[in-house]
Amino acid sequence: LRVQAMHSVLQTAGRSDYGAALALADGIEDRILLSRMRSAALTTLAQRDPAKAFAIARGKTKPNNPSLIMSILKEWTMSDPVAAQRAVAQLTGREGHYARQTIVDTLAEQDPQAAWEYAKSLLDKDPISISPNSLRQVVKAWAQSDPAKAIEAAFTIEDLSQRQYALKDAAVTWATSDLKAALDFSLTIEDEGVRGKILSGLAENKYVDPATIFAALVEHAPVETFSKSLSEVIERWSRSDPQQAAAALLRLPFGDATASSAKAVAQEWVLASPADRQQILTWAASLPEGSARDAALKAVFSNWGAHDPSLALQVIASSVARNNSEALTGLI
Repeated sequence: LRVQAMHSVLQTAGRSDYGAALALADGIEDRILLSRMRSAALTTLAQRDPAKAFAIARGKTKPNNPSLIMSILKEWTMSDPVAAQRAVAQLTGREGHYARQTIVDTLAEQDPQAAWEYAKSLLDKDPISISPNSLRQVVKAWAQSDPAKAIEAAFTIEDLSQRQYALKDAAVTWATSDLKAALDFSLTIEDEGVRGKILSGLAENKYVDPATIFAALVEHAPVETFSKSLSEVIERWSRSDPQQAAAALLRLPFGDATASSAKAVAQEWVLASPADRQQILTWAASLPEGSARDAALKAVFSNWGAHDPSLALQVIASSVARNNSEALTGLI
């Protein structure tokens, strides 16, 4: 309560007389309490005079403890980003890096295009002046308000890896509001590596349920076009509804790409409904002969063998899996 009361007094004083507020804070002997009270006074001052608060904070705060300075700088960027940029232009080392990064991150939330232009200018002059992921993060924020502009900007990123991930982030963000448009965009990408990353990102988009993504992908193009992504969707789907995922898996062309999803479905299904092992075994045995079927059978018998090995041996001896080496190794 004492700390809260002092904090309130300092905030109130900071709004009317920041000098008195800082003098009051500076009179505190406890270093931890001093830091908290000084932050209260300067944070309040930053709301009406961020330039003065920034200058005072730099004189009173250690460079290797920049949280207060960055908090003030964020407030300043929200009210006058150009002035904030000028203020940090000559800062060097870790302080300069943190300061410029704070401006980029803050701008990305309120004016992504301005954030992009600022970040681009910084990286063009000095590749280590801010995080190398900055342009990608700006694109991700930009895609929330203007996916087309964000994607246009992402294509101009010179670093291949950063460009790929920026395009993926933009598409995944876009899919949250317009899945069809995001899928349409993915089909225009000729680079298989980029397209694969985008589709993988869409498959793992936690804001769109897997049934919706699966249906959209199937409706959009032949399943062969998206087989890897569909398999990834099924793996995620199996964690929430393994039976529906099992039914969906039967719609895919079987091969190495579906082996991991068949295994995931069998594992999740048998864990969720151990009493349904026989039904799950029937489903696994119905899969076309190959790696997917082997993986599913092995997953079923691995679980069964751990809980009831003698019954598992009886079942495997009388089932279609009796000659399947993968199913047998599941019991070991």
